[in-house]
Amino acid sequence: RSPPGPACASRGRADAQQPPPKGAFRSRSAAMGERKVLIKYIPPDFDPSLVPRVTRDRTKPFGVRMMLPFNVQCSTCGEFMSRGKKFTTMKEPTGRDYLGIHIHRFVFTCIACNSSISFMTDPKNADYAMEWGGKRGYEVWKAQNEQQESAVMERQEEEKLDAMASLENRTEDSKREMDVLDALDEIQALNVRHSRVDTDAVLRSLDRAGPAGPAAGGGGGGGGGVGGDDDDEKELAEFRRKRQRRIEEDEGEAEAEDGAPSTGATAAAAGGAPGPGGAAAAAA
Repeated sequence: RSPPGPACASRGRADAQQPPPKGAFRSRSAAMGERKVLIKYIPPDFDPSLVPRVTRDRTKPFGVRMMLPFNVQCSTCGEFMSRGKKFTTMKEPTGRDYLGIHIHRFVFTCIACNSSISFMTDPKNADYAMEWGGKRGYEVWKAQNEQQESAVMERQEEEKLDAMASLENRTEDSKREMDVLDALDEIQALNVRHSRVDTDAVLRSLDRAGPAGPAAGGGGGGGGGVGGDDDDEKELAEFRRKRQRRIEEDEGEAEAEDGAPSTGATAAAAGGAPGPGGAAAAAA
């Protein structure tokens, strides 16, 4: 077959230069705007009751865009498809239900071999169940749930056959519950105890009292109260007295370790008769 001549080429260029037919979109932006219902015109004499309603047969499958709820391995080619991968599935009813909840089937194709894979909803377990065309991947949480359910079933069967085992299980459950309640009470008591102590207020009171704070607090616990509460004032005064007593004892122990002579002994060693103060200090 001979290639097209110049006349055919010129006719093709002329057809390409012709404007689009009336009513066709001239640009992609116009088409997108119409799809997003931005430039739609509704005439004033529009009557929506005259628009024919299209009823869809809900028994027929229809396309649904969704993500895989679990990992799937194709049974035909062995391709792995991870959870969350998007597919356009065909949703169709199965005609079955669980406690009035309809069970639906979703069919999609493998990304490698285009073989069909199907899974269904599982309203009993609030999950999905694999039907055919693939295998569901291993999931830790699913195995743990199955293990717990099997343990509960075994315990119920054992309690039905052995009354002593049932009594022992109830005793262990009550003991475990009491331990949990005791630990909870202990935590609550610790929280209440810590909430009563306001360390910032105590430190501010000590800073305001200054070096004469312990002596003044020992007199009557007057102006150094925390929040104006008598019990808190007494506790603060007692804390000051103990703190001062501890400081004095530490100083006395330090002087005793150093072997420093007292004031009266120093005056006597100087050669003079010790005065009343020196004698009292020596006697002490």
